[in-house]
Amino acid sequence: MLRVCGICLGFGATLGAQCYLLGILLGGWLDTRFDTAPLFLMLGVVVALIASFYELYQALIALQRAEQREKEEKRK
Repeated sequence: MLRVCGICLGFGATLGAQCYLLGILLGGWLDTRFDTAPLFLMLGVVVALIASFYELYQALIALQRAEQREKEEKRK
């Protein structure tokens, strides 16, 4: 149970940091540089969301495999 809480907290922190860095900082800077108002900001947020959910997916797959190994060890 604590592993799941850790994964959820990590996902929230990663999502917030990536949206801020990629979306607001980098996207905002690119928008002011190329005068394309919300384009790069929205693109950065979308890329950050995709990257965050992919990282969550990988963490959940690793958790599932670890739980399967623990179940197999208990059976032996």
